[in-house]
Amino acid sequence: MGRKGDEFNIGEVEFTILHPDNTEYDLNNSSVVILMQYKKTKFLFTGDIERKVENKILEGNVNINSHFLKVGHHGSKTSTSKEFIEEVTPKVVVISAGEDNRYGHPHSSALERLDQFEVDIYSTVRNGNIVITTDGESYNIKTEYNSKIKVSEEKSEYNQKDPPENNNNDNGKGKFVGSINSDKYHRSGCRWAENIEPENEIWFDTAEEAQKAGYKPCGTCSPPS
Repeated sequence: MGRKGDEFNIGEVEFTILHPDNTEYDLNNSSVVILMQYKKTKFLFTGDIERKVENKILEGNVNINSHFLKVGHHGSKTSTSKEFIEEVTPKVVVISAGEDNRYGHPHSSALERLDQFEVDIYSTVRNGNIVITTDGESYNIKTEYNSKIKVSEEKSEYNQKDPPENNNNDNGKGKFVGSINSDKYHRSGCRWAENIEPENEIWFDTAEEAQKAGYKPCGTCSPPS
């Protein structure tokens, strides 16, 4: 494993390891943090680090100003502090998280902090594969689907509240829906529910009914559990 201060090149691309400096961190905070530079363009890869390590990097007075930031810990609320973003000043951020993950990543609070800096936000949850190419001066971003994340839309999904118990769904099917090809149940308005083919839908009147059938709550729309 590389250590803080290690430097190496692959062709014209320069790499500098900013963390870790020892092996006394937990699993997430043991992630290797790498600053990559090709000519005038910089990328910062932060692994799963949390604020504890972000602060440690800031204390090191290293120039981490970068065009691109791979957001730490899948966009968790425990990472990507305002102070860290201020120092990186990215133009583009990329969040790597699994679709419909049980942790609800990326977290709305992390998205809100990023949005304050008017950066372009891409996420594998929304965009699928994300490929960034650069000649060291300009860059191009290609995604598998959709476009940049609009935080206002994300917040409306990640911050949904439980409906009143007497809020009956008027679709004549039930309150919650799952797929025969998945183990998650969703609110009927969840974006993942909208992707379920009608022939694969399975509806439930209560969360308890869904759980008894072996389904788990969606991490995005957060139905009752």
